[in-house]
Amino acid sequence: MYEQKKIIKDILINYSIDISYFIAVGLLHIDDAKNWLVRNEYRRLYEQEFNTYTEVKKYLASRYGISISSIEKMIYRDNKI
Repeated sequence: MYEQKKIIKDILINYSIDISYFIAVGLLHIDDAKNWLVRNEYRRLYEQEFNTYTEVKKYLASRYGISISSIEKMIYRDNKI
């Protein structure tokens, strides 16, 4: 539950999008929101704060409790069906 609130709060603060209603009614799954957040934070943080992609991955891994390999899969995975 804490992780879910953190994701909702981060999206609201950084992107001015309130997704809490969509999650509450089931239109958006928290895992999809987390995936979107990690992908966008990866790009934003690299451009604004960090010097290397490795630093960004380590930061995101510690912030959201995901492994670096999972972050790499989220970012580099080809989304073709």
